[in-house]
Amino acid sequence: MLATIGLLAAQRQDEVAFGVTLGKIEDAIKRSARHTRQLLVFARQDVTRREKIDLNELVASSADLLANLAPVSVQLNVEQVAGTLAVEGDRGQLEQVLANLAVNAVDAMPGGGVLTVRTGREGAFAWLEVGDTGVGIPEEVRRRLFEPFFTTKPGGTGLGLSVTHGIVAGLGGRIEVASEVGKGSTFRVFLPLRPEGAPAPAPGTPAAAPSARAAKGAARLLVVDDEVGAREGLAAALDMLGYHVTPAGSGEEALAIAGREAFDLLLSDIKLPGIQGGDLARTLVARHPGLRVILMSGYTEDAAVRAEASSGRVRFLQKPFSMDAVAAEVAAALQT
Repeated sequence: MLATIGLLAAQRQDEVAFGVTLGKIEDAIKRSARHTRQLLVFARQDVTRREKIDLNELVASSADLLANLAPVSVQLNVEQVAGTLAVEGDRGQLEQVLANLAVNAVDAMPGGGVLTVRTGREGAFAWLEVGDTGVGIPEEVRRRLFEPFFTTKPGGTGLGLSVTHGIVAGLGGRIEVASEVGKGSTFRVFLPLRPEGAPAPAPGTPAAAPSARAAKGAARLLVVDDEVGAREGLAAALDMLGYHVTPAGSGEEALAIAGREAFDLLLSDIKLPGIQGGDLARTLVARHPGLRVILMSGYTEDAAVRAEASSGRVRFLQKPFSMDAVAAEVAAALQT
């Protein structure tokens, strides 16, 4: 943007060129503002306003938005269960959840298809479902869908689905994903139904702040992940929480760093090229007996993964995780 501003100064005498360049700067500022809002939601630093919301009404009022998101080649179907689906949440954030899922669905159908938005109820939960008939999601990608800064889209930020996951988790809900390569995907968001007769939140009532924001002191964290986006995203989030964070892209790099600096906690992905996370943890704990360890992985089907985190000062964090989950896990690890 600085280069564009410099160009603007040189174009002061050319009104047309000046206006075009000014428009580019405005667009860049809007993109930056949008990304900042997403980061604030991801880091749970924004102030949300909870109110009673009918999911059916939310979907109905978003009809124009959904229609605008769907190109001519995409057919839009909306199916809503009868009655009211009362939940509590921030309306703007829930609209963002719907929009994020719809955008991803449309992006998955470059050749056209069907975008389906449905609502329903299951036990104590209301659900909102967004489905597509697109390319589907490979298993290795599905495991990482909600990781911050992970994206398969050229020019994407990797924040849309992680923000969506954070919003839903903050409301006590969850997201289930079903997908088949070549046939399409379905994202179903579950949110707790508001009990009948429950008092409505006062207008403008802020959402409860996360409980895991105790003073961090001078705790030093070593974060190890070979995926650049995941590593930088986690490091940035932990830095926002007040920790001193040093990132490393491999077990070998982490060993070299730990040979020069002392750390209170190691957060390492288990699956690493070269030295694996479990071996890295054992080596560093042998050198520094006071070191706490959190091992991270998205491969829950492998029993050996959880066996890596089976004793004493070693904990396990399942990917993808919310900001609250990692904050609570880090705080608990440092207290052991």
